[in-house]
Amino acid sequence: MNIQELYSEESKRYDTRKVINRAGNAKIDPEFFDMLRKDGLTSEYIESFPYPVYKYFTQITLHGIFPANDLDRITVGGYQNVIVNKNGSIGIKYNAIDYEKKKRIGKYLKPYGFSYYRDSSGDEYSKAFIEKRDALADYNRIDVSNYYATKTVMYNPFTGRFYVRIYLKAIFEREVWSFIKAITGDGQSDVEQRYEQAQKDQQKREADLQAKYKSDQEERRKETQGLLEQLKDRFEPQINHLPVWDGKFSEGMILIRAGLISWQSKPGFWMCFLQKKAGWFQGIKSEHQTPFGQPRKTAFDKNDKVSERTEKELADQLTAKGKLRWYVMTGPARYNLRLKSKQTRLNQQLYSL
Repeated sequence: MNIQELYSEESKRYDTRKVINRAGNAKIDPEFFDMLRKDGLTSEYIESFPYPVYKYFTQITLHGIFPANDLDRITVGGYQNVIVNKNGSIGIKYNAIDYEKKKRIGKYLKPYGFSYYRDSSGDEYSKAFIEKRDALADYNRIDVSNYYATKTVMYNPFTGRFYVRIYLKAIFEREVWSFIKAITGDGQSDVEQRYEQAQKDQQKREADLQAKYKSDQEERRKETQGLLEQLKDRFEPQINHLPVWDGKFSEGMILIRAGLISWQSKPGFWMCFLQKKAGWFQGIKSEHQTPFGQPRKTAFDKNDKVSERTEKELADQLTAKGKLRWYVMTGPARYNLRLKSKQTRLNQQLYSL
């Protein structure tokens, strides 16, 4: 099929549905699928395809016997745009045509302020303007009449911007650079040089941002460490006087495990309670102070399944890490911690069960 026939404004008619494969038993080269996955269905291939190609509203259909190669799983540019027909032919959506070339064009247009959008309906290059006259001037300057492309200018009331939009249907490899020049006004060498400079500028910006992030992170870490030290002086005396758990359970015993945390370089603390009652380990409850000053509570099942295991197994699990000690609650207790800083405000009251 000639691309002119496929996209010509004069050719608006579509083919009728074909029940029989019009290529007979003609087998298609398996390398076709490698090309389809990498580049999409190219205009060059469509014109050189030796068997019938039919045009429909949402796709074109290539007739022939295609080898079983997970056809229904082939995607081009992230879209499921290959359809296996009952007669053995395959339908290919229009947005799969010249995918790699369209993507490459979008890469070179980006330094000129154009954004590349792609969806199931096609490909678009768009540039935003604040002033209407600037948008109209750019629209009038761009000439894509010699290509299978259309242009439009529109106003988006939600963004308050004017947009010049170029829709590209298909393009031959020999026309790629002339198409880019029709939009940018620059030749291939100037476009490539501008793209390379844009890449270097982007890499420098990313490096600067990464260096700033590491510097800020280190600064937050030092400040957090200081806040944790202040919190530790108030926190530990309220816990360390309790007897350390020896790993054995008794009826009615309440265990408490507590410690300091640093979440996203911000200080906080948490406490976890465990009680053995009537043969079950009940009332497991975890409370911790979030960096934003609001307490978070995590409640577990009232009758936790740990009762199905032996007490020794549970004791081994509770003390496996060995980083935080379990203490035995000797009576009702109240823990009141307050700490203010420019980053966070720790203000929490924790009660025993």
